[in-house]
Amino acid sequence: MQKSVLRVACAQLIHPEKSALEVIGHHTIAPHLETIARARKKNVDILVFPELSLTGYSFAARHQDLALFPDAEQLLSLARASADMTTGVGFIEQSSSGLLYNSFAWLKQGKVTALHRKLNLPNYGQLDEGKYFAAGHHITTQDLFGHWSMATLICADVWNPALVHLAALQNPSMLVCPFASTKEAVGKGFDNPTGWTNTFRFYSMMYGLPGLYCNWIGPVDGVNFTGGSSIIDANGSELARAKGGEEMILAELDYQQITDARMRLPTIRTSRPDLILRELERIHPALSVPSSAPVKSTI
Repeated sequence: MQKSVLRVACAQLIHPEKSALEVIGHHTIAPHLETIARARKKNVDILVFPELSLTGYSFAARHQDLALFPDAEQLLSLARASADMTTGVGFIEQSSSGLLYNSFAWLKQGKVTALHRKLNLPNYGQLDEGKYFAAGHHITTQDLFGHWSMATLICADVWNPALVHLAALQNPSMLVCPFASTKEAVGKGFDNPTGWTNTFRFYSMMYGLPGLYCNWIGPVDGVNFTGGSSIIDANGSELARAKGGEEMILAELDYQQITDARMRLPTIRTSRPDLILRELERIHPALSVPSSAPVKSTI
C-alpha cells in the first residue's frame, strides 16, 4: 500500500502507583485496549505507548513475575484489537534462554510483527536496569506501508549517539523511541526534560528523521515522570506535544518532507560508513584497554 502521509499517535500514560502495580500485576490490558480503539476511530496508522507500558517502570520487586514471552496472550489480544493499525507496547520479555529483556513489541493483525530489545541499559543516577535485564544486540528496523519504514530505540538507547547513527544509516522513514524518564533519574544539575527535548529535535534535524517519543507522566515511588511526549517532523520542528496529563497526541508525517529534508541536509547520504568502520577497527584495541597508549596518527 502506498501512502504519502501517515497518521501517527503517541499515548502518554499516567504512571500507576506502585501499590496498584502490586495488585494488578500487569498495568491492565484495558487501558491499552481503550486507547487502541480510540486511535483506530481516528484512522491512526501507527500508535506508540511508553517504555514498559504493560508493567510500569517501578518493577524492581516483581520483575520476574511480570515477564511475558513474545507470544503471550496479553500481547496477542492487543495485536488482534489493533487490526490494520501498527501498535507498539513495552513489556518485560521472558526469553527462551531464561534471560529477561526490556523490550518493545510491534503488533498488527493479531501478530507480533517486530521486537526490539533495549541495547543501552542505564546504570547511573537512580537507574539500575543492568541488575534485571540483559542487553539487546541489534538495531531494530521494519517495513511498514509501501516505502515507509521505521527504526525503534528504547529510552537510553538514544543517549548513545552511535546507536542512533547506526539506525539512521538503515534509512528508516522515522525513529520511534518509547521512554520512561523522571525528573530525578540522572541527578542534581542535569535538566532531564530539557535534555530530552533537545535530543528529539537534534536527531530529527540532523538526519531528516521524524521522531515519535512517548513517555509516562506523574509521580510514583518518590520520583516524577515528566511526560513531554512529542512528535517531531523531519526538519526538527515539533508537530505535537503532550501536556501535563494522560493524553494521546496525533500528527501527520509527510513522506515528501522527509525526502526534501534529506536532500537539504544529506547527513545519511554523506555518512561514510566505510570510514567509520575502518576507524573503529583501527582504534578498537586501545578503546578496549583503558591503560593502553593513545592511538597514534598513521601519517
